Amino acid sequence: MHHQGQKKLDEVEFEEIFLQHYRSLFALAFKMSGNRELSKDVIQSLFLELWENRHQMNDVTYWNAYLRKSIYRKMLHELKQKHLTNQNFDPEKHLLSDPSYEDLLIQLQTEESTQQSILLAIQQLPNQERAVLNLRFLEGLSYEEIASNTGKSKQTIYNQIFNALKKIRNSISMYALLFY
Repeated sequence: MHHQGQKKLDEVEFEEIFLQHYRSLFALAFKMSGNRELSKDVIQSLFLELWENRHQMNDVTYWNAYLRKSIYRKMLHELKQKHLTNQNFDPEKHLLSDPSYEDLLIQLQTEESTQQSILLAIQQLPNQERAVLNLRFLEGLSYEEIASNTGKSKQTIYNQIFNALKKIRNSISMYALLFY
């Protein structure tokens, strides 16, 4: 996801990046530490830093690689500071090898579960929020195009999408707390 011509990430784009990458970042952080709370804290810390430095983030082209490398570095730093290590985690092996079949299966199941929870959360949105999300993400329309098509202001569309993504994120967070 590359945001050319913009000076900084906006809140909606930031939410999109967070929602798209959280699970895989958590899996990596947890694999490194074996500690759920530490993994969540490191991810939250990374996204806080990204938000605070969002004006510098428009050069990032490959978010997955950027975020995974960032989490890897932050987690190694945390583990060294706290003198903790997951005895089963070998950094060299992790960086040089492809994921195992088990890792891929777990990732696939996690992604399917996440997709189901996202779909459920979307179904629970008010019709207007669901409609603008569909226009934005399924049809790929810009905020301006959605505003023009619906007769609403660009700011109203932006607010509806932001609120919808926030509700989805909260719903996913609740789902994760209940089932993981």
